[in-house]
Amino acid sequence: MPLSSSSSASLRDQSSARGSHQKLTGRGGFLLVFSVLALALGMTLPEPHAVQLGLLGILLLVIAWPLTRANLRGLSSKRVAPESAFAGQSFKLEITVQNDRRRLDAFAIEYEDSISGPSERGLHAAWMRAGGCVQRVFSTRLLRRGLRHRVRGNLASTFPLGLWRAQTEFKDTLEMAIMPRPIAPKILDDPEFASLLEADDSESIQLDHAGDFHGLRQFQPGDRVKQIDWPATARSGKIMVRKFDRRLPSRFLIVFHSLVGKSRAAHGEAFEAAMEMLCGLLLGLHERGIPMDLIASFNDWKLQPVGGTAKHLQSGLRLLADARRNPETDFSRLQRVLANVDSSQRVFLLSDVPVKDWESSVPEVPCLVTCLSVSELRVRQPQLYVKK
Repeated sequence: MPLSSSSSASLRDQSSARGSHQKLTGRGGFLLVFSVLALALGMTLPEPHAVQLGLLGILLLVIAWPLTRANLRGLSSKRVAPESAFAGQSFKLEITVQNDRRRLDAFAIEYEDSISGPSERGLHAAWMRAGGCVQRVFSTRLLRRGLRHRVRGNLASTFPLGLWRAQTEFKDTLEMAIMPRPIAPKILDDPEFASLLEADDSESIQLDHAGDFHGLRQFQPGDRVKQIDWPATARSGKIMVRKFDRRLPSRFLIVFHSLVGKSRAAHGEAFEAAMEMLCGLLLGLHERGIPMDLIASFNDWKLQPVGGTAKHLQSGLRLLADARRNPETDFSRLQRVLANVDSSQRVFLLSDVPVKDWESSVPEVPCLVTCLSVSELRVRQPQLYVKK
C-alpha cells in the first residue's frame, strides 16, 4: 500500500527539554588532572611557570563550561515522516536541526533520534550558521502498531575545544499511523475461494446450487458427481452436468471478537497476531475489489465500511492501528450482529481466541461463514443453517 503525504513532529527549544546536563569529556578530565598536578608541583618546588600552566588549564575549563552550554541554546529539531506505514516496513524519515539564533553560529552539533534505528546515529554538523539548518534523510522502520509513538531526541555538543559535553534530551510524540504487519489468511490462496470470485460461473468449481438452473454442459475436471444429469448423459452418450447461476455475495461482512466463555482463560497474547491476520484479510479482499464491512469488539461493535474505496480501506487500517483488546464473556452482542445477516452475504468471523472455544455459540445463519483464529480455520456451509 503506498504511503500517504507527509506529516511532521517538532522538538522544541531547550525550555521544553526533559533533561539537560553537562560533563567533562576525557580530554577535559585529563586537562583538569594535569592542571591540579601542575599547581601542586609549582607551589611545592616552588616553580612559577608550573603554577601559571596549572592556572591556565583551569581557566580554560572555566571559560569553556558556559560556552558549551550556550552553544546548544536556540537549536530546534524537526522530523518529517509519512502519514502511515505497516509495522516493520521501511519508510523515509527526514530530520532537520535548525539554528534559530539570529547572530550566533553553532559548532560541533550532534543529534540522535530514537526513531532512527539501531544502525543510524542521527546527524552531525561541524558548523551551522545563524538561521541555518542541517538536514538528513534515511530509511527506518517502526515495529509496533499505533497512531502515536513516543520518541526521543538528543542534542549534544563538545564545543569549544572538546573539554565539556553538553547534552539536551527532548521527549515528543510522533503522529503516524503504523498498521499491523499484513499476513494474509491461507483461505485467500485457496482455489475454491478464488473461484467464488470469478466472473465466469460456468468455469467455477464452487457453485451455489441454490441458484437458478441455467442449462447443461459437458463434464469438466473438478465438477462434482452430484451435478451429473444422468438422463441427459444417456441420451447424448457424453457425461453432462447441470449448470446453475451462481449467486455472488453482495457484500462481505467481517466480524472480529475476543469473546471467551466464563470458564475459559483469555488469549490476549494472540491479539497482535490476529490484528496482522485481519489486516491481511482486508488488503486481500480489497485487491479483489470486494465491498466489505467490519464489525469488531474493539470498536464497540460499530459497523465500519472497509472496502470498495481506498478511503474506506485507509479508515479501516487506521482502526486496526489503534485497536485495543476488549475481552468479553457475553455472546449476546455477537449473536445480534449475526441475526441480521442474510443469504446474499459472506461472513468472516475472526478472533484471537481459538475457534473451538466459541464456535458452538455462533448462531445459525443462511450464508457461508468462515471461522478464523490465529491457529484454526473452519468453513461452515450455508445449507447447514436455517435463519430463524
